[in-house]
Amino acid sequence: MVSIMVEQADDSTSTMDSDTTWRRWSQAHGPTEAGTRSTSAPGQELAIYQLSSFIPALLAAILETVDITPSSQLPVVHRFHRLLGRIIEAKPDAYLDILAVAAYHSPRARYSALSVLSSYWPRSFGHLTIARAFPLISYSASMTRATQGTVYGRRSQEHPHAHQFVPWRFDTQKLPALFEGISRGDCHACSKSITGFGLLCPFCMTAVHFDCYDYPDGSQFSQYSVADEGDKQRIAVYRFCHVAPYRREAQAGAVTRGQHTFRPVNMFSLTLCSLCRQPLWGCAMQGVRCMTCKQYAHSFCLQRAGGSLPRCRSVAVDDSSVTVDYSVLRRSFLQHYRDLIMDEDEIGRRTYEEVSVYYSVLWLQLNILQHGIALGSVVVAEDGLPTSPTSESPVNEFELHRMVALYERHLTSGQLPVSTALADYLLENGLRTPEMSMLFNWRVLTFLTSVVKAPAVDNSLTTPSASNFLAVDRPDILTANASEPSTFPYEIFTVAHIRDQLGDQLQLRAEPAAKFALVHLAHLGFIQRLDGQPVSFDDAFDERGVLCSSPLPIGLESSPDVETLVSSIEACLADLDLSVNEGGLLLLVRRFWPDGFMTDYALRRLCAAVISWAVSEVCYLMSLAISYS
Repeated sequence: MVSIMVEQADDSTSTMDSDTTWRRWSQAHGPTEAGTRSTSAPGQELAIYQLSSFIPALLAAILETVDITPSSQLPVVHRFHRLLGRIIEAKPDAYLDILAVAAYHSPRARYSALSVLSSYWPRSFGHLTIARAFPLISYSASMTRATQGTVYGRRSQEHPHAHQFVPWRFDTQKLPALFEGISRGDCHACSKSITGFGLLCPFCMTAVHFDCYDYPDGSQFSQYSVADEGDKQRIAVYRFCHVAPYRREAQAGAVTRGQHTFRPVNMFSLTLCSLCRQPLWGCAMQGVRCMTCKQYAHSFCLQRAGGSLPRCRSVAVDDSSVTVDYSVLRRSFLQHYRDLIMDEDEIGRRTYEEVSVYYSVLWLQLNILQHGIALGSVVVAEDGLPTSPTSESPVNEFELHRMVALYERHLTSGQLPVSTALADYLLENGLRTPEMSMLFNWRVLTFLTSVVKAPAVDNSLTTPSASNFLAVDRPDILTANASEPSTFPYEIFTVAHIRDQLGDQLQLRAEPAAKFALVHLAHLGFIQRLDGQPVSFDDAFDERGVLCSSPLPIGLESSPDVETLVSSIEACLADLDLSVNEGGLLLLVRRFWPDGFMTDYALRRLCAAVISWAVSEVCYLMSLAISYS
């Protein structure tokens, strides 16, 4: 007698230690949807299509016939903004309707539609740097033009061409010498390729070396006195950039306290808080800066200060404003990054995605610290004596240096497990994990955003366990196609959905890794909250239901709105207006950069649009040269 016995596979050995500490924020694939799809997505109720069908036609009729910028028709402009505000409130994906106007209607309507996108969703659309900027579409701007004429703000961050630079890591580019000076990773100032630490504006893709950074409102020279040196003055140099608002007419989160006007900034050189004298740790939005007295502070220190905040310009600047003891520096770092301090065994149990995120954050922080010491914005003192920034080792190495080296060694070893989604993406694009910075590759970031917008997948239906292969008690697997959920992406989704997607699809199971990835995507304009508040990451239950969106489609999405995006790019490049041309190039570079996941049909259409635009511009210039000769 022959007996066949099938043992159940033990899946416990394949489960990583991080799985045991991570729990989904939302209920596992319940009957309720975790988000809201666009009104153009298939498979929805007929009433949705009927109610939303008149919105694009209404906006097209208004933008084609009504000039929404002149100050001579303030009642008309006021009614337009009231109507647009009601539409956005009732239909949060109204940007898709405006994008459709830019894709399928007249040049006049296209220009107005792009102006609305750049005013209401500037972090998703981007901003122009070469052609004339689109006008600010707001009733307050029309009122200002009616009373004062066309004026720009006194501060550079209020200018329509204002940048929001972020610290960035530029990997070594393997491009032919023909493309030197015109590739994406070349410095805007010196036209040389950037390798390593640099600065990038994610809204126009302008990149500069740190040493070439000379932004008008991003450099500060501060003189301070030293107690033991009499009247001798020293200089501290600060490198920063103001954070752009979620809407052009907004005040960028300005806070007025005690005659101070604080605004959030990105710091590129480590700086001390003027209230607690602790370093402003972090890689983005580390704190706020007073526009008058040029002092920096933590946001939470500013909230705790309340009425006890010193008056503006009332505090004398001396060496205590920039000097921090080595023990305080180290202790504050350990407190801020306590979740990222691990031993080698624990790092080996993490996923590639988690280690890549940790390494990126600490690598940026190390460079910010080094630049702060070199520029004098922070002076590290040991045994009461300041260290020399010109020495080979201006500060003794501590946990920051050690963790950067450990994370880098594990990333280059090739032993860390990679998620299936990321592995497939890297394979299709010919990328290798040791050569790829997960948070600093724009194509990878767009892929992460598309994963976040996608609905959750129930792995229990698609990948049944081995114990059920020979069973007959799972008829739901065979009939799942009849009730299979839609694969079309969400336009509105919760923070809990973002967290679940990062954990399920990208193996960002550790809470700190998911936090840094989410905040990074939000700071680059891929994700934003519906209420306009900064996207934060809090494990508290009341923060999980916060609604977010990712305005404007991405080329990797499985959505009919991608056709609208391609059509808008083609229409913008075929337009005669240079501002509209640059707007189309922004949509191409930021939302639809050529990718290995794209179909040949999409690549052919995009290539044809770009080549046709280049040829038409050359022909136009040749005709001008002939006419003037």
